Amino acid sequence: LGPPMEIEPDKEVKPANRVNIFVIRATKLSVMDKNLLSSGGSSDPVVTVKFDKEKKKTDVVKKNLNPVFMKQFHFDRMLSTTSKNMVEVIVEDYDFSGNDFMGQVSVPLVTLKERKEIRRWFRLE
Repeated sequence: LGPPMEIEPDKEVKPANRVNIFVIRATKLSVMDKNLLSSGGSSDPVVTVKFDKEKKKTDVVKKNLNPVFMKQFHFDRMLSTTSKNMVEVIVEDYDFSGNDFMGQVSVPLVTLKERKEIRRWFRLE
């Protein structure tokens, strides 16, 4: 038998083809549904995550200003040179007659070019 073969690692970095987004929780959300009988209130938050033209939503968390969502979303596509490569996260208060805007944040995916997991809080605007 000859010497063991050495395989050179692929030096070409292939573009990412999947973006994973985890919506874990939110804290200190605004009261959007005022309680008529007391000074308190609550909200029924729902989160929409948008990447290019694709949208995905969490379940509504009823009557909670510190909701826990624990939702994972996958977007199967490569980063594009023709789109803005941003993930938009929109938080709304769910209502039957139409949702009320609570805040949003845009996350540029250029921060993910090293393919490392990023765990951090984002402040809603």
